[in-house]
Amino acid sequence: MALSHYPSLFQINTRVWLTELSRNLRRSATLDDIPDADLDRLAEMGFDWVWFLSVWQTGQAGQNVFTQ
Repeated sequence: MALSHYPSLFQINTRVWLTELSRNLRRSATLDDIPDADLDRLAEMGFDWVWFLSVWQTGQAGQNVFTQ
């Protein structure tokens, strides 16, 4: 894969993406559940890199925020 002189980066809020995907799947989603077609679409849009934001475990206080 040859990188352009100015590679482009697409940032994804992973927590939000997986939450939406979990709702569609009706179960807890993981990074492995992200469809290849979605990643292929980003590549077709010309992005060289994808940065998955918010990929870490949260404590109970953080989990409570997402369930309210």
